[in-house]
Amino acid sequence: MSLLCRLAASVPPPRLHTVRYAGVLGSASKLRSRVVPTPAAPRAARSENDKECKPKSRYRPWAELMMRTMKLDVLECPRFQGRLKLLALVTDLAEARRFAKGMGDPPDVPPRTPARGPPFWQSRALRRLAGEAA
Repeated sequence: MSLLCRLAASVPPPRLHTVRYAGVLGSASKLRSRVVPTPAAPRAARSENDKECKPKSRYRPWAELMMRTMKLDVLECPRFQGRLKLLALVTDLAEARRFAKGMGDPPDVPPRTPARGPPFWQSRALRRLAGEAA
């Protein structure tokens, strides 16, 4: 538990810079412009036929993300090794239940299991230190 507390304390809060520049590299230094290179000038406008002038999109399809992170091809049929494609997207709850029932799956969400106690108190030594009878 103490290891986890020390690890959690070493994680910086969100959007906090962990690298601080001082001296010539500091943001308020008068000599910074002499040391830090100037940013490159933007490229001249290219013709409309050139594909490189279009801004790149940051969107990645979920199948590509699964392939990059887990090396799992989710669009490959496990039975016939063919390519799968999306046929329908069910958003209505009644339609989802009807679809699940037709597939032979239970139409309702399974009930949640009750919460368990922390495993910390299962140790007899820790309970003895806390003053409880084992």
